[in-house]
Amino acid sequence: MVFNDNGLHRFVRTIAGLATVVTGTCLCIVMPAVAEDPIPNPNFADFFGGATGVVTMNGSLAPVGSVVEARDPAGVLCGRGYLWSEGKYGFMPVYGDDERTPGVDEGPVASEALTFYLNGVLATITGPDNNIWPGPLSDPKEVNLTISGVVTGLELITAPGDVFAAPGDTVVFALTFKNTGSVTDFYTLTATSVRDWTTLTPATFYVGAGLGNQTVLFRVVVPWSATNETDHVLFALQSGLSPLSINGSVFIHVTPTDVDDDPNALPVDFSLGQNYPNPFNPSTTIPFTLGAKSDLVTIRVYNLLGREMDVITLEDLSSGPHAVTYDASRLASGVYFYKIHAGAYSATRVMALVK
Repeated sequence: MVFNDNGLHRFVRTIAGLATVVTGTCLCIVMPAVAEDPIPNPNFADFFGGATGVVTMNGSLAPVGSVVEARDPAGVLCGRGYLWSEGKYGFMPVYGDDERTPGVDEGPVASEALTFYLNGVLATITGPDNNIWPGPLSDPKEVNLTISGVVTGLELITAPGDVFAAPGDTVVFALTFKNTGSVTDFYTLTATSVRDWTTLTPATFYVGAGLGNQTVLFRVVVPWSATNETDHVLFALQSGLSPLSINGSVFIHVTPTDVDDDPNALPVDFSLGQNYPNPFNPSTTIPFTLGAKSDLVTIRVYNLLGREMDVITLEDLSSGPHAVTYDASRLASGVYFYKIHAGAYSATRVMALVK
């Protein structure tokens, strides 16, 4: 979406709720429960729970989606599985140390004891089998687990706000929250358009306790046929371990653009493209096209309040397509505008920095 100066000022006022308008952008949100993964290798033993006993949290069956992790005596994460039914998990491979990779500790050796965690909390083993790693090619072991005294918590930090958009735009909304409980929780984000516009949300994601603020994005695709319309989008972030949720709604006000963004329209001499990737960290590419030779081209970066944060100066550029790489290492995560000036031509787009 391209804005003139008036459109930029209007958009600054309405984007304060952290919504972004992009075109043709794919978003991936990654918020893992932990910053590591087991190292798979052929040297593993299977563990499971829920056949003759159950896996419990605070005296109740642990819910579907709960995560089970195993660590060796050195604290190396060597197994991870998820509950596929209430109180049941497995088969979960727990990887042992691979002799073919000396100097790398993938897990335990035979007869070493494992430590089990349920949703990030140290678990008590309730049998019937013990926590000794039996070595590869062994019969699966049933190890049921329990944790107690854990609490769940969910706090809204920043809610998305209403935005203006244009036909064909993809509007990106950002919701910032915090897991204030004492346990790793997993969340599902849903978004429903009253006008049945396409909404895109991330898959279920895990957030550990004490990790601070987390940002999750969802998108709404504005149809090309939508003109002078308003859509009401309902969103909900639901905890997987409790009834806790964050619920709200936003409005998308669709107005015609000053420049035709329809891909079937005839091209113009000057154009400013959408940066890619977007969101980005920490660098991105800004494409643009000049219809004539330009002695001076500037690209200025602004924050949501309209404060200039950076400027890129380019000299003696020929007509035709160009691209510049922008490094935003010194900027904080957030939504920014970038505006190009080339002679009498100017245009503005938005980009999202996610660190």
